[in-house]
Amino acid sequence: MDALSLFIQKNKGKIREVSDRNITRNKDSIIVLPKDDEWRYEKEWDELYKNIRREE
Repeated sequence: MDALSLFIQKNKGKIREVSDRNITRNKDSIIVLPKDDEWRYEKEWDELYKNIRREE
């Protein structure tokens, strides 16, 4: 097992705790981007999504 896998395995609880504090969920517990999130308007994601859809 590589070093990253070992680190994740050893610190899974801490990683989960930190990520849960930084994630916004809707009423159905689905992860969502808040309206004021700076990533919300990055066009790179739109282009990536379009490219993925074309490949399907």
